[in-house]
Amino acid sequence: MAIHFVYNGLGNFLNVLRDQKLCAEQAGSDLLVFSKVEHDFLRRHEAMIEREKIRILEYAPDKQQLILKMPIRAIFVAQGVTFRYLTQQMMKIGMKDDDWMLLNGGDFKLENGCTVEPDLALYPMAGKKRQSLFPHIVFEIGISQSVEELRSRADDYIRYSKGKINAVICLYAPQNQSYISWVVYKAFRQPDQDQAFESVIWGRGLITFYKDDHSGQYGLPATITTTGPIIIPIGKVPPGTPDELELIEEGLVEITEKFILRRWRG
Repeated sequence: MAIHFVYNGLGNFLNVLRDQKLCAEQAGSDLLVFSKVEHDFLRRHEAMIEREKIRILEYAPDKQQLILKMPIRAIFVAQGVTFRYLTQQMMKIGMKDDDWMLLNGGDFKLENGCTVEPDLALYPMAGKKRQSLFPHIVFEIGISQSVEELRSRADDYIRYSKGKINAVICLYAPQNQSYISWVVYKAFRQPDQDQAFESVIWGRGLITFYKDDHSGQYGLPATITTTGPIIIPIGKVPPGTPDELELIEEGLVEITEKFILRRWRG
């Protein structure tokens, strides 16, 4: 789970950050939570944040809380594999490079004042390659987070972007377990409430791996259980361009196979 600290000035903060960078991989704790963080932390320390290559999961000034994501290899592996898979899918349905932008950790500000940085964010491009205010699809890869925390985060993305973030795809990969589950949360609006968006579960599945106790390695997927193919709308695109992205079982197997095997083989 996340490790919690109280912010005691920039010097102490940097010492804690550097100490945790060394042990994050071994401990498997990818989140650091600092409470009592100064209201304008990001503005005052922008240069330091860039220099230290800090991954900000969320900064909520009203709560005086800063959540950092540590550079665990599994996160980067999952990002890279997911990035390649989505790129292939979008090319397959006829989208061009200037129709979309897929960012590793692109940050944006929700309408509740929180600055957030998801693991992957897919932006539809408006006009002359202009980036939208919010991404259309967000990916979150949970290692130390609980399922409830991922659900709450997905709901915040959708609720506080007023549905502009159309879908949140959560990959849940807890430590020391031989499976990954995935859930897609879709934007939903009650008919009588124009701007009151919330998240609903749109699709989910489970991919299971068996462990070979003799070799210490993990084999290929043994069983797959899903609700079937998931069709994800990717926003408005030029006329005649397909506006759906199919996230199929085969692709999820590819993503999770590489994620699991690379992490456990070190």
